[in-house]
Amino acid sequence: MDIQAYYIGLILVLAYVSYRIFKGVLIVWLKDIARKTNTELDDILVPIFDKIGTVVIVIVTIIFLLNYFGVNVTVFVAGLGVAGLVVAFAAQDTLSNFFAGIFLLVDRPFAMGDTIIVENGDYCEVLHVGLRSTRLFDIFSQDMLVVPNNKLANANIINVSKPDAKEKVTVEVPVAFDSDLSKVERIITEVAASHPNADKSKENAPVARLSSFGESAMTYKLFFTVDHWNNRWRAAHEIRKEILARFAKEGVVIPFPQHVIHMKKE
Repeated sequence: MDIQAYYIGLILVLAYVSYRIFKGVLIVWLKDIARKTNTELDDILVPIFDKIGTVVIVIVTIIFLLNYFGVNVTVFVAGLGVAGLVVAFAAQDTLSNFFAGIFLLVDRPFAMGDTIIVENGDYCEVLHVGLRSTRLFDIFSQDMLVVPNNKLANANIINVSKPDAKEKVTVEVPVAFDSDLSKVERIITEVAASHPNADKSKENAPVARLSSFGESAMTYKLFFTVDHWNNRWRAAHEIRKEILARFAKEGVVIPFPQHVIHMKKE
């Protein structure tokens, strides 16, 4: 009886010492490393490793105790394996989101604070990347979106914050067929270049290209780069207004759709 109590006490003491070393040394050391790194992955994985390690210590302790009392632990371990398969099958969506979250944290297509364009065209700020879902803030609707990680990992995402915040903008400008094209190109490029938010560098200088012939007008496309993506709509608005004023001043006509009907007398 004394040997039995001694053996049980030894197992419990070893389990307690293992738990204290795991929690007080290993986990503290991992958390200290996580605080010093820039990635969010270790900040999320360390608490998960903490919980899994605690469960493993408890299970191993129970197995040793059962083995001492003559219980067939092979059946117990096999039962745990089958239970694990059942849980994995039932929670396949959760596991899919978990591994997708790991992918997002390791691959880092975006980080907290970045602005991305999701598949429906909305501009969203990344608030938090978790292991099950990612929280996004829709800039225009002012709503918070909670998107499952597996959906986000398989979507076409545009990160407008990387490699920089600049963004190319296109403005369509229709002109009459009898317009002086050299004058048109000069006006619209001058207007874009003079805007305070337009990039003045040589490689991003505004460019005008004749893109199509319509039924009643020719259409130019004006390409220019703004210093920050959030200025694209205001800059395009102000440039359109200034182009309209310059056209009126210099005699360039923006036609409206019209049909010419010829009537013949028999």
